[in-house]
Amino acid sequence: MTSTNMKQICAKCNKGGGIAMCHGCQQLFCTKHFVEYRQELSQQIDQIGQEHDLLRQDLSREENIDSFLVRIDQWEQESIKTIQICAQNARTTFQQLHNQTKNELKISFDKLTQEIRDYRESYDYTEIDYDNNITSAVKLIKVTGPQHSLLSSTKEERLNENNNCTHVQMIVSPSEKFNESFGDIESSTDGLSGRCLSSRWDDSCISGMGCYSSKIYCIRFRIESRTSNCWFFGIITASEKLTSSITERKSACAWWKVGYSIVG
Repeated sequence: MTSTNMKQICAKCNKGGGIAMCHGCQQLFCTKHFVEYRQELSQQIDQIGQEHDLLRQDLSREENIDSFLVRIDQWEQESIKTIQICAQNARTTFQQLHNQTKNELKISFDKLTQEIRDYRESYDYTEIDYDNNITSAVKLIKVTGPQHSLLSSTKEERLNENNNCTHVQMIVSPSEKFNESFGDIESSTDGLSGRCLSSRWDDSCISGMGCYSSKIYCIRFRIESRTSNCWFFGIITASEKLTSSITERKSACAWWKVGYSIVG
């Protein structure tokens, strides 16, 4: 049988005299240690309060936010400057391309103007010359825009009819040059002109550098001087080389003295 008069032990000093109980931890303390225990709890509460105050101060500070805002402002200014530099480069490039295109168009237009003036003064022109001039003019009109057109659409249709290509677009070859030659032919280093040194027909011939397949192509050239009317213009298969008797080649399709056609 347990005695009800047994003394309780203090949780701190392990001695008898535990007369006060902490209802939080359910421990008994003597009077002295109970006061100390309460002081320890008070110190812990004070420490928590101090940490709470420090946390509140950290939350109320705006120094870190301000520094981030400053960095964002710097990024904004740098981005604006970069965009402005790119935009200026784009303007400069566009202006250069515009000026280059404008100059090229002016050169082409001046060349066409001079050719028309020469034809008017010399009266030495044919229907082919007229069609070539119309082709050049139509090209310039398509580049500069239809609002500047001085030629009606009927003239362009007439050009297509003269070349039997109403439904086929004519392709102008502005980069054509002389390349291979046979016989007594002298060509310029840039391939833009050729001259026959012989005074009689000796099978001398010269060809262009371009190769063509389907569609219709317009190749422009000028005859500056001639000693006879025995001209031969034509096309042959690209695999064949220029040799004598070119008019007898099976692949030849040409015009002899302009008015006579030859089909191999």
